[in-house]
Amino acid sequence: MAQGIYSERLVLSSVSDVWADYTVPAGKRAVVRSIVALSGATTPGAVGVVVGPADVLWHTFQATNVTQLWDMRQVAYAGEVISCVITAGAASVVVAGYLFEDASSASSAPGEITHRPYLEVGQR
Repeated sequence: MAQGIYSERLVLSSVSDVWADYTVPAGKRAVVRSIVALSGATTPGAVGVVVGPADVLWHTFQATNVTQLWDMRQVAYAGEVISCVITAGAASVVVAGYLFEDASSASSAPGEITHRPYLEVGQR
């Protein structure tokens, strides 16, 4: 049987200064593919998006009647949260992407991530 892949609107918000959350269901994996934000406010405002443990977007609108689109491929595993916030009235944000059946039941990225100090270019 083929695995289901669904194109979804994952999060939609037009409420200022309140985080809107979507939790990826058990047995699923989400890929955030696009974020669209519209600001019709008369004062500057911002939009922020978090996918799983990572802040992936923070954008400040300097003008009114602005629409902005971001294209990406950010993964959220089962149980992780996709969140968005806007900080201006008369603004909205939509986070859309794909929802996959996750046969592996992964709850985090495969492999181990290690950290090391930053070195100058050419030094590894």
